[in-house]
Amino acid sequence: QLAVAGDDVNRPREVWTALNGTLRASFTLIVTVAADAYDWETQAPQVEGVSPSVVPVPPVEVHRA
Repeated sequence: QLAVAGDDVNRPREVWTALNGTLRASFTLIVTVAADAYDWETQAPQVEGVSPSVVPVPPVEVHRA
């Protein structure tokens, strides 16, 4: 996906001013690509076992009027 960035976000003219040059036509091009963040695995790792875990639950206070 290609898009031209708005001038309010990226100010290319400030680059030319900082370089003591004359203003030139410029724009900022935003490129969006899809990429995998992780390596592919042929299959999920084998499950060796399951460990139970117990989460303590605090007692519930009941208020009666």
